[in-house]
Amino acid sequence: MNERKIIILTALAIEHRSLSASLRLPGKLDPSRPSSQSVELLAIGLGACRHHIWRDALLRAQSAPGAVLIMAGLAGGLDPSLCVGDVVLDDEPGLCPELPVRYGPIHTADALISTPQQKAELFERTAALAVDMETSVVRAAAREAGVPLIAIRTISDTAGTAVNPDLISLLDEMGRPRPAKLAMAIARRPALMGELVRLGRDSRLALKRLGEAVRLVIQRLGIMIC
Repeated sequence: MNERKIIILTALAIEHRSLSASLRLPGKLDPSRPSSQSVELLAIGLGACRHHIWRDALLRAQSAPGAVLIMAGLAGGLDPSLCVGDVVLDDEPGLCPELPVRYGPIHTADALISTPQQKAELFERTAALAVDMETSVVRAAAREAGVPLIAIRTISDTAGTAVNPDLISLLDEMGRPRPAKLAMAIARRPALMGELVRLGRDSRLALKRLGEAVRLVIQRLGIMIC
């Protein structure tokens, strides 16, 4: 019997790199051909902008009996009770009992939700635990294709944390800094460096927890990884 196929999708290069290391999966952002391994890791860009990557993955999942997509990455917290590093799983309770996971909806926004006020308003309107920029886009296509999708997010900025909305303009489609733009932004606003240091620290914790959560979910789905 063929082993079940798991395709993990991340938005950012940093998420892809971290999961590649923690799960010991091939680390190329742009693989020359689909992986034959039972667990495949792909980066689809901010807002799922690399359509050819994730739509091709969806076609492969359709042709593999029992295949599952996992959308994994960082997210902003909307529920005030969530802390940096907390895991949010948009799936049925009980899938991952080994971790202190919060089960509930993840909202997808088409722009960065950056201020505590924006987060509070979105939480009141949607009751979502966290916000990202990709899950609903991929989930709609996966549902139409009949492929199950599990969303796993770890909180990198809490409901009470402000994130400078200008940061998006300093990143490329994979979330990597644009060096020239970043240097100019820091020169104009030196306090931005402190915010970047904080975001980096919180993201490292969130990424560590993300790797742990994704590993356990994969094992729950019946695949053992080293």
